[in-house]
Amino acid sequence: MIEKFRPTKYYANIFDVDFEKLKEEGIKVVASDLDNTLVPHDVKLPDERVKNLIEHVESLGMKFIIVSNNHGRRVREFCLPLGIEYYYNSRKPLPFVFKMVLKEYKINKDQLVLIGDQLMTDVFGSNSLHIKSIYVDPLAKKDLVYTKLNRKMEAKVMKDLEKISLFKKGHYYD
Repeated sequence: MIEKFRPTKYYANIFDVDFEKLKEEGIKVVASDLDNTLVPHDVKLPDERVKNLIEHVESLGMKFIIVSNNHGRRVREFCLPLGIEYYYNSRKPLPFVFKMVLKEYKINKDQLVLIGDQLMTDVFGSNSLHIKSIYVDPLAKKDLVYTKLNRKMEAKVMKDLEKISLFKKGHYYD
């Protein structure tokens, strides 16, 4: 069971992800969490770095979407200037949003990757359906109230993964 919390890949941040390699691996849709993955949770609008990242992913022929547990207004206001599709109130780690993405984009599980900053929601949700997961360190050091509980559980899971040599914070791998 603990293996479901080990990400497929681990990078310091989303801007370090090797999207060319993902393309070579057959990825067609890159789904990203929003808060603390793409931008810190208190950043309301995308900056040039985010815009360039999305343009780069899409120039490789992959679709870039947002899959967030945050509320509609927050996600919509961030995504509209980018012209990208998004899912809000996704209820990760529950499987509903992952199944919707697979169906909507007519892709197989091996053609989707989710990038996120939480083992408890992003990684566990992806891995439960055998979808590739990329864990990135959170961009903000301070979490929202409802994320703090996840971080406490995540710290214990990380220790358990480290004990059996499956994951170590700060030891990035591709």
